Amino acid sequence: MRLIFCLIILLLFVGCQEKPLEITIGEPISEVSDKYLSVAIDMAQVIGEDWWNPNASTVLGIADDYDLEPFNFENGKLIGLSKELSPAYLRISGTKADNICYFCEDSKFTKERFDKIVNFSQQSGFELMFGLNAKDWNSGNAQELMDYANSSISIYEFGNEPNGYVMQGHKVNGEQYAEDFKEAEQLVPKLAGPGDAFFPIVGELFGITKDFLKNHNPKIISWHYYPQQSERCFIRIRKADDLLSYRKLDEVKKHANKLIKLRDKYSPKAEIWMTETGNAQCGGQPGISDTFSSSLWWADHLGLLATLDHQVVVRQTLAGSDYGLLDDNFDPNPDYYLSVLWKKLMGTTVLKVSSNDKKVRSYAHCKDGKITLLLINLDDSFKETNFSGELYALTSDSLNSKKVFLNGELINEIQPAFRDKVVLDPLSINFIVLEDSGVCS
Repeated sequence: MRLIFCLIILLLFVGCQEKPLEITIGEPISEVSDKYLSVAIDMAQVIGEDWWNPNASTVLGIADDYDLEPFNFENGKLIGLSKELSPAYLRISGTKADNICYFCEDSKFTKERFDKIVNFSQQSGFELMFGLNAKDWNSGNAQELMDYANSSISIYEFGNEPNGYVMQGHKVNGEQYAEDFKEAEQLVPKLAGPGDAFFPIVGELFGITKDFLKNHNPKIISWHYYPQQSERCFIRIRKADDLLSYRKLDEVKKHANKLIKLRDKYSPKAEIWMTETGNAQCGGQPGISDTFSSSLWWADHLGLLATLDHQVVVRQTLAGSDYGLLDDNFDPNPDYYLSVLWKKLMGTTVLKVSSNDKKVRSYAHCKDGKITLLLINLDDSFKETNFSGELYALTSDSLNSKKVFLNGELINEIQPAFRDKVVLDPLSINFIVLEDSGVCS
């Protein structure tokens, strides 16, 4: 009896032992733009109006009684930090972009403001993406903008979240949007749309994407997605928290796959771009969106969308409020450092990768003749791997801290550490540079 009891205990012990981490790197599955990770400045910031209140007071999700200076595009620190994110698109859009008259007498959007945007974009190594006013579509006023902009705008997006116009007392259907889109398309070199907002859990409410694609074949299909909502949001489908559940991280796949099916059916040659995303809608959640917790989500979000045939992902915002890569003083939040490492290490060729551990998210890209493997450890325990090579491991002293450590040292400059055997720290983001096994050549 004692022998049987001991055998049962031994079997239970063996069964509870964690399986060795197994990561398999396969063949290329997609290509992304060299500007895959891009950034945004909201039109509300550009003109200094209706931006997210730092005290989170809101009127239907819009900042109330908050004086905001127009965005300082000439700040030297901002320009220096932005250069580290080049090449990228700089998207100028947002809710206020659908309420703008370009260079009109009483408009805050002046030629001087536009010139500052262009100068900043050029100094930072960005290409300009501009959101046209589709809610109050006026082809004549749009032509004035294009004539003045000349070739300084690389791509336009037609409107900002037209499925949300109903919240502004205006509603547009997919057929009408398609007609206006066609007219705008004759004026510009490159046009994306419709940029509908997809919400956590429920997806595209009052959506026009399907009807738009039934009536037109755009070259770029755009959409917006936030996995959760901050306290500033009038309606919160999912309250902001740490996004460490693989179910929450994988939710974007459901919405992306729906969009891919629509693209394949109605406009199979179109690219798919996520032209607005961030950790939490309505300015981000203080203490979450501006901490290391967000970086775990951001790393996974970038990795996952690259495997889902997305050519570009635009982060809201480059700077400002709680979801910015930089804060209101242009100091880096943790997501900024993650973004710099992505730019430095992740190339445009996306590889198929699999992991036998749901708590270790795995992605890989080809870069300069080598493989960069991205492993995100969402577990609170160490994970041993069989990989050796250059390691860039990001950690923090707590999930909701703004401190970021690179290979155990408070981050200052980007330098790798060589490891004969890479061990993943708990709650860590790990870029491992490997020699090419033949898949990238």
